[in-house]
Amino acid sequence: MASQIPPKLKTADLTRFIIKAAQLEKAKPVISYWCEYWIVNQILSKGLHTGDAETLQYTTTLMEKLERV
Repeated sequence: MASQIPPKLKTADLTRFIIKAAQLEKAKPVISYWCEYWIVNQILSKGLHTGDAETLQYTTTLMEKLERV
């Protein structure tokens, strides 16, 4: 998911956390999970998911991924 970061999240300075979560996904999946959990919390608390279909889709996909774990 790090390859398709919406522009709205790039400007919110979440890119480094998204990339780090992707890097740790295989080696340390628990840390990756909590990074992604924090990312979703930041998106929702700042209201970044509203008004932009691409960011909403990214957030929804990430939330579904977290729910599957």
